[in-house]
Amino acid sequence: MNNNIGSEGIHKALLKIMAFVVFFSLLTGHESQATFQSGSFAGWQAKSEWNPPNYFILGPGARFAFGDLDGDADKDAIVLSINNRVTGLRNVGSIISPVWQVDDSLATNIAVNYTDGVNSGTALVDLNNDGLLDFLVEGEGGQIIQWNNVGTTASPAWIRYGAIVTGPNYLEPNYNIGVGASDVDGDGDNDLLVMEFYTSGAQLLNSLIGYENTGTSASSTWAMKPEWNLPLVSSTRLSAPTLGDIDEDGDLDMAIGYGGGNAGVRIASYENTGTTNVPIWTLGSFGLSNATLDNASGVAPSFVDLNGNGTLDMIVSFDFTYTGGTQAYENLTVTATTTVHIIDHQKSGVCGYSSKGKPLSQCDQVVEGSVPYTKIIQKDGTIIIR
Repeated sequence: MNNNIGSEGIHKALLKIMAFVVFFSLLTGHESQATFQSGSFAGWQAKSEWNPPNYFILGPGARFAFGDLDGDADKDAIVLSINNRVTGLRNVGSIISPVWQVDDSLATNIAVNYTDGVNSGTALVDLNNDGLLDFLVEGEGGQIIQWNNVGTTASPAWIRYGAIVTGPNYLEPNYNIGVGASDVDGDGDNDLLVMEFYTSGAQLLNSLIGYENTGTSASSTWAMKPEWNLPLVSSTRLSAPTLGDIDEDGDLDMAIGYGGGNAGVRIASYENTGTTNVPIWTLGSFGLSNATLDNASGVAPSFVDLNGNGTLDMIVSFDFTYTGGTQAYENLTVTATTTVHIIDHQKSGVCGYSSKGKPLSQCDQVVEGSVPYTKIIQKDGTIIIR
């Protein structure tokens, strides 16, 4: 990904789209208004006023799973620490300015049991289509454990559902597993990306493994999806992935934190250079190099919109030898909106194109919330692309 694409690249992409629109409009004589939202990643800026509580409150190795747990539209969190502690964080600020307050009632009954979860990743995601966020976390024996939310949108309550996947290399020594969850293939249900860490002989190995939800949004069934994997690498421990559309092209990108104590890039980014339905992970340039994180271990990013502007910001947790901390980063990308006229692409078999010219094949999806962050073609012919 090129951070210098900027408005010029977006303008060129929109011109191509407009040319396409005019051509097919002449053929069909049918057109409707379309709104294109797009941006070019502009970098990260530390935002200390957004920082969650410090190491002494949350404990070392904190891993964040963000979601609205109390129905007030802003993001709360469940935090997992290396000492098996599960903490609830309630956002008592607002959708545009978070203020964090420890509130363990958000995580009541969640019990985590594992031997070494320093690099575990957790996730909050609706896995049974009941409108409530469920919780995913590492368990013993290389398992990802699902906790179902049986409470309400305003007050979560948790029941252990059980293991849903087991990492294929779980018998290797020093095994760790963490999870990221989102709709990776654009079919309307949530999939999993699992990061494994283990030792094999004298090597430290990491691998990212995809699991497709081959069931439904209401009843998940998991199957390994090798096409989504990242190659096996020999490295220090890596965090579980965090997923989100960082480059504003309408598909999911990914970031992974480095676990060792080295200087340089502490968070690696992977741009999705495929499509919304078939992701291809390509090393990108929206990662993070920051002297504050040099020689830290267990660096783990989490994408989350903290100021309500529709772009994803980032919370980074990290550890030093005897201390640790968290740092919030604001995404400086500004989303541009352009309105053009466009034909009803359902007649031509194509739903539309992203700002990078990628063909979009998902039609008649539903956008929820006040910010149209998913590209769709509605039944009235209106297309929304971000």
